[in-house]
Amino acid sequence: AHQQSQDGTVKFLFLLKDKNKVETVLVPFKNHFSLCVSTQVGCAFACKFCFTGTKGFTRNLLSSEIVVQFLQVKLWLQKRKNEMRALTNIIYMGQGEPLHNVEEVKKATEIFLNPYGPAIAPRKVSLSTVGHIPGLEKLRDFPPINLSVSLHAATDEKRNLLMPINKKYNLEALMRTLKSISLGGRKKISFEYLMIKNFNDLKEDVKELEKLLEGIPCQLNLIPYNSYPGSLYKSPSMEHIYEFQNTLKSVGRFSTIRKTKGHDILAACGQLNDMFQ
Repeated sequence: AHQQSQDGTVKFLFLLKDKNKVETVLVPFKNHFSLCVSTQVGCAFACKFCFTGTKGFTRNLLSSEIVVQFLQVKLWLQKRKNEMRALTNIIYMGQGEPLHNVEEVKKATEIFLNPYGPAIAPRKVSLSTVGHIPGLEKLRDFPPINLSVSLHAATDEKRNLLMPINKKYNLEALMRTLKSISLGGRKKISFEYLMIKNFNDLKEDVKELEKLLEGIPCQLNLIPYNSYPGSLYKSPSMEHIYEFQNTLKSVGRFSTIRKTKGHDILAACGQLNDMFQ
């Protein structure tokens, strides 16, 4: 099944052989499409801002089940004769934690990059992690794809409230691991930072970010918080997010603001939960 947002984002629901389901999101940009693929049925990490985390964890996807998301969406696009944009980018940012399923994700990545297969360039593939340190350490054997880390808070006190994994692998351990990883073809690490009203959007948070990220080649992606049924948090106003970005700039920290897409069909970041209308 598929469902289309007012902004052109398309959410696909795939039924697996064992009757489990996963979602995949096709995100339109001016000259291309990116595909946000899932790597697990559910997720074991129960981040408090994420709708997928409310489902719990069922199982890992096989590499074939990851790759087929791309193939089926590509076929769907080919049937739309009036669509001139190409599907060029893969993002491991759907349901699940990719590094909790690191071996199958590695196999899928090798298939995506294979010149006799999809032949996607490494710089067009991005992997997002909550900071699963055993998986991060295995990235040394990965092709040189882009790395994004879901940060969302710059102190253990705040991050513990959002992300239970931080109680096992805290910020000090995470930053130490990231500094030890050779970036290879990756020029810098992207840190995802959900903007949550009156929680992590204060001037003191800028100071903590400046201190935490010192010595790491990186950029911050500021993401307006995407609510879902029963969510506890809200997003600050866009005006406030721009103010936060300018404060970061004043201390020499580069950041971008990610435009939310697919919010009206629960297809935006943190909203995937197999809910179709």
